Amino acid sequence: MKKGLKFLPLLVLFYVLGCATQRVFVPEIREMPRRGLSLTTPVIFSVLDARTNKEKSQEIITSIQNGLTNVYGNSLEWTEYFEEIPAGKVAVKIRLKASEANFGVRYVPVTYVQNSFSSALAVTSKNWITVVSTASTQQTLLGTSFTPQGWWIGTSWLEVEIIDKRTGYQERVNFPIVAEQKEPNTWGYRSAYRAAHKSWGIVSQHLIQTLDTMFLTLRDRSIN
Repeated sequence: MKKGLKFLPLLVLFYVLGCATQRVFVPEIREMPRRGLSLTTPVIFSVLDARTNKEKSQEIITSIQNGLTNVYGNSLEWTEYFEEIPAGKVAVKIRLKASEANFGVRYVPVTYVQNSFSSALAVTSKNWITVVSTASTQQTLLGTSFTPQGWWIGTSWLEVEIIDKRTGYQERVNFPIVAEQKEPNTWGYRSAYRAAHKSWGIVSQHLIQTLDTMFLTLRDRSIN
């Protein structure tokens, strides 16, 4: 009896660890520095962790900030997310809504993403239409009819907002950059991290492409 009781804590621990249905992923941005893409007036950047589960929050935010700083250098300036934007400036606010893998659960409704882009395209001006159009073609979402039983669903989801205060009025445009990837369940959570890593790979690539377009727009186009 005593021998059996010795193994009880191990069995309980095994059960708890074995039943986890969500794994948080720390994203990384690995892109070459954009040399020659420098701005006289830097764009104000900020990142907010808007996930329900704030696990590894500071680690994730720091990783995104370091990655973007490595790519764009002095062309961006980091501030707090809710800090007021000065007149004459352009700002990019990034809300992180998911960076994880869930077992058997899809995270993002397709209709939400479609409606968000329709709204963004409707309100943006000619100065930002290229940026939004670039982002709008880059969503990778699982079909609504997909049943993810026995699969890990990797979800990476950013809400990107561009705020332009260079004129007498403030222009805002908000759009999502989202990807979902599925992997069959295997032992040891390898498939969970693989699904999360693949979804983030798509989102980070498209985030950089969208920001490249934004920086080129600011450098090459007049606001008038």
